[in-house]
Amino acid sequence: MEQLDLQPDTQMQTTPTTGRTRRRPHFQMADVATLALSVGLALTIWLIAVNQENPLVVQELGTPLPLTIVGLQEGLEVVQDLSTESVALELRAPRSSWDNMRDGDFRAMLDLTGLEAGEHDVSVRVTRRDPQVTVLDVQRPEYTVTIDRRAEKEVPVQIEVMDGAAFGYEWLQPIYTPMTVTVRGPESQVEQVVRARAEIFLRSAKSQVERTQQLIPVDAQNREVDRIEVAAPGRVQIVVPVEQWPGR
Repeated sequence: MEQLDLQPDTQMQTTPTTGRTRRRPHFQMADVATLALSVGLALTIWLIAVNQENPLVVQELGTPLPLTIVGLQEGLEVVQDLSTESVALELRAPRSSWDNMRDGDFRAMLDLTGLEAGEHDVSVRVTRRDPQVTVLDVQRPEYTVTIDRRAEKEVPVQIEVMDGAAFGYEWLQPIYTPMTVTVRGPESQVEQVVRARAEIFLRSAKSQVERTQQLIPVDAQNREVDRIEVAAPGRVQIVVPVEQWPGR
């Protein structure tokens, strides 16, 4: 049986000028494997030490992030009211990052760049300041967003007197200004608005009542229409005359 030579392998090299022969070491695969194993063990020990001193922690961000709309083209409106929406995040980060974390370090966005009027499924995009933080999960990662063209129109103002004057007194037709206002918002919502309503209470008054009231855009069933803005000042000045009945 042939025996294996386990002695270090060297190559003979002759120097041209001197004629002398010197040996050049030749590394075996076993030497490379040993070196790699040593490096791996050292790296493992270092990672264990770092993790014990500054361990990775997985938990939810304490405060939900408000949702921000970005990239909406000029002349378009989002039909839904997303101003109250927020998302919760599950994060993985070193303990030191958790200790220094602030609410302003994160931002949750719906990027509507390039989207036209219509219905779209848009994923929530989260940005972070600390590169050591990893976002593992976004609760409600996607929203269905309806985009509409922005529109406006002029509608009449209507005053509703909600109660009455004192016994023996009567109120007369309210006097108010302005008599019409401009409303604006998503086209589908603007089409529903038929007037801008303001309410006033007399509270058993015995003399003229003057108020400045907020205007509310309403549809034909007198229901408020969402996502509609009443042009500035958005309020109406009202005067309701009150007179005593004859003989009282």
